[in-house]
Amino acid sequence: MNMLTIAFAIILIVAGCLFWLTPIPGGAPAMAIGFALLICSSERAARVITNWRINHKRFNKAFIWIEDISPARLADTLRRT
Repeated sequence: MNMLTIAFAIILIVAGCLFWLTPIPGGAPAMAIGFALLICSSERAARVITNWRINHKRFNKAFIWIEDISPARLADTLRRT
């Protein structure tokens, strides 16, 4: 079940990236939900995301933007990294 959740999270993140580049709305929410699922389902993924946020400023800025537009409970999960 955990692998299914991780696979679904990755699909949401990729779809969010694609929608972010197009005029179709929904990219940021899809990415936020995907990252939240990934963070909650895998400690290793959470560590990888934390390291990316530390080492890549543009990724961190985008992640902060996603946190800011997300609902409070979802943003709390994203801020864990």
